[in-house]
Parts: sequence; C-alpha cells; structure tokens
Amino acid sequence: MMTQKLKMSGSRMRIAVITDLHYVLDTTTDPSSYRPQMANGQKFDPIEKLGNFLTSNAIKANVLLCPGDITNQAAHPAFIKGWENLKTLRDKLCAVELIAVTGNHEVDSRASESMKTVGLVEETVDPIGLLQSIEDYPASFLKNPDQRWIYWGRGYEIIEDDDAVIVLINSCHFHITMQPNEYERGKISQVVLDSFKKRVTELASSKKFRIVLMHHHPISQHDTEGSGQIDMYNGSKLMEILNESYNDWLIIHGHKHDPRLIRAQGAATPPIVFSAGSFGAALSGALATKTKNQFYILELESIQNVSGTLEMRGRIEAYYWTSTEWRPAIEDEHGLPNGCGFANNVNIDEIATDVRDHLQTIPGSFMKWTEICEVLPALNYLMPFEIKKLRYLLGRLKVNLGGDSRLSFPTELSL
Repeated sequence: MMTQKLKMSGSRMRIAVITDLHYVLDTTTDPSSYRPQMANGQKFDPIEKLGNFLTSNAIKANVLLCPGDITNQAAHPAFIKGWENLKTLRDKLCAVELIAVTGNHEVDSRASESMKTVGLVEETVDPIGLLQSIEDYPASFLKNPDQRWIYWGRGYEIIEDDDAVIVLINSCHFHITMQPNEYERGKISQVVLDSFKKRVTELASSKKFRIVLMHHHPISQHDTEGSGQIDMYNGSKLMEILNESYNDWLIIHGHKHDPRLIRAQGAATPPIVFSAGSFGAALSGALATKTKNQFYILELESIQNVSGTLEMRGRIEAYYWTSTEWRPAIEDEHGLPNGCGFANNVNIDEIATDVRDHLQTIPGSFMKWTEICEVLPALNYLMPFEIKKLRYLLGRLKVNLGGDSRLSFPTELSL
C-alpha cells in the first residue's frame, strides 16, 4: 500500500474547505476571464477577495481540501484557471498541501449524438483526459505518476502521516462510462469497499485525525429541490464500514450546495458528515433563501477518552460572500453558522441545565454568550440542530436569550 505524507503532527489540525467553485467564462465583465459562476458580471472577484481576507486576518491552515466541481460542465479552460487559483489560495493559507477529489462537473460524461453512431470509429472521447494530464491533480504532493495513478485506477487513495489520514474517494469514478445510470449519481464500488475495509480499523486506531473526502453525499440529503437528489450508490455501506471501525471519522463532501453538519446513523461510532456549501455556484430558488456561498476553516482537536481511544472534536469557522466581501456567517440565512462544531457524547439537556445553574451563581444572572462559552466549553462544539434544541430547552428553563432572532447564536443570556 503506497501512502503519501501530510507532514503534520500534534493534537490540533486546521483544515480549509472550499468546494463547488463552478468556474465559468465571464461573459459580462471580461469575456477573456474565468470566475466562479456566481461572480459572473460582478465587480468583485470572490476568490481574490478571499485571499486578501485570509491575509488581513492572519487565517492559516495545515491543508486545503476541495471536494470537487472546480469547473462547470467540464469546461477545460475554466478548470485550469480554477485549479491555479486554488494553488494561490493554498499559499495564502500557508498550507502544506492542496488535496482535491473529482466532481461530476470535472468529467466530460455526456456523449454527443455523433458518439452514439455505430461504426463511427474515427470519433474519440476522453472524459478525464485533461484531469489526468495535470501532474499535481488531485493532490499537489502526488509528484510520482505511479502514485497518482492509484487514485485514477482504483477510485480511491489513502494519504497519511503519523497523526492524520485522509481517504480520497472518487465518487465520479464510473462517470467515464457516459451512461445516465452512472453520471446521475455518485458511486463507490463493492471492490473498493472490500479493499478499504481491510485497512480501515488499522488506520482508525492509529490516527488522531480521520477524514474521508468525496464529492457526492454518502447519505440522503433531500432538504431542497434541484439536482443531486439521487443517493450515492453504496454510500450506506461505506457508513457501516466507518461505523464499525469503532473510531470516529469526519466525512467532507460537496455537490449539494446546501451546507449541513450531522452525525450519520449507526450504533457504534457513526461518522460526522459535513456537507460543505458551494463557494461559487449561482444559488437560486429555495436554496438561495437558506444559505449564501461559503468558505470554511475546521479546527480539529484530538482528545483521549477514558478508554484510551482518541476522539475527534472540531469547531468550524464559516464565512459567507456578501457580493462584495467575506464575513463570518452569523445569521441563519447565511448557511452553516460560524462557531458551530461537533463532539462525541453531547448531552444537550445537561448542557442547558448547566447554563441555567451557572447563571444562578452570577450577580445579576446575566452573561454574554462568549463569556459563558469560556465557562462551559461544550457550547463550542454544537451542531446546528443541537443549537436549535439548546435554544428550546433554555426557553423551558426560563433562561432569556438576547439578540436578534435572525442570529444563529444568542448574544446574551439572563434569568
């Protein structure tokens, strides 16, 4: 088994996540330039603005992950421009590596009518030829062609160092067949599952940080109308394998454009599934009312539980595009909220009671949200649905929540 080095160590890991950039030819402002789809015709370039934002706020990351759809409808020049800009972003973050997986918009999977003509052998098509010709794709460290062909050949690759493992799954591996039953969904084959299952327990037990990167959603996500309604083939089986490793895994994917952070189903150690919102797609309809274009920094921590098992927990910095600049996502309509997170064995009822009890010990029974988060660190690792439940329980406990109702978190609490 050939593995790649991440060159990371310690009990913390910072990951930048950017997905679904959907680079297109700018047909309005500059017909010779390429930009993310949502910036077509806009005055400001969101990728350029993000670089400036990262620099001015000294935001760094160990690694930059991209779950796919850098381009739109397999446009080759747009992909090249997007990939170049991602490498610039990697450097702005001072990240060691840029790691991507293939999205459905990267693969030229729709055969023309002429290609379907029997006997027309002079016609040829190579759905992933451009991608395979780029030496630093899907990862900037894959300099040895014999190593990067593993990703293309079997549909997944394992990247690891002493502390972290990132599993790259090409959920578009079968899109090259150009058949609708394949290109209309993501897929992980049974052969890949069998191969991965042989190593998953070993990888899980020996690493502090366990991450799976893929484009398609491995579990159902039908919250909004639009594309991507078909579930990934064998996604549930992948969940079972990760669950039965008895160590927690973080799955990062794109495709849906709809940010979500949940724990998958499972009796043992169900994985955390992070559906990253789109950086560059032109959002419309119901989706545009519940999220904006986003970019993320994940701060992962490794902690040892009472049994000696290494558990992961994490906090998420979420930023959204206003059409002129990047800002922290603080309102529900911005998408995934800045300051949410995840951890094991979260008991919201207990946390709500702890908040009420602590307020009773404070003169005036009043605290700012930032202050109580320092006193009760569990508040820093709540998923969005847990935040909503906490609001409900605090209301039942007669805790007053201050701040604009549009905000994801209260600004102050009192009795």
